[in-house]
Amino acid sequence: MIDLHSTNVKNEDILSFSNTLDVLIVNVQNEDKKQVLNSLAILYSFIPIYKEQYSEDNDEINISYTKAHIINSYVLLEEDKWDEIQAQITKASEYFVFIINSINEKRNQSSISKTYVLINE
Repeated sequence: MIDLHSTNVKNEDILSFSNTLDVLIVNVQNEDKKQVLNSLAILYSFIPIYKEQYSEDNDEINISYTKAHIINSYVLLEEDKWDEIQAQITKASEYFVFIINSINEKRNQSSISKTYVLINE
């Protein structure tokens, strides 16, 4: 929490993360797989939010949003919510298009192309 405060992350975002972490611990103790996955997905969704607040690297932010939506789709798979899965994959693809459009020498174009194909499959 101290590290997040030092990077000027909003207090309400830090508190929400902490509360979700508490819920995750309870869900793990209750051995509730669906709720554990849901809590983990919520926790992961904070990563791009935090990155937006301290980083100027749009590629890293977009990669984090892409990953968060893919994780959300996995959680929805466990709940058999197929329409919502498609919406999450579509959002992941939309964020990843920003990565494709900003390809430069430091990124491996082959790896990016393979990832794009995997997202859309």
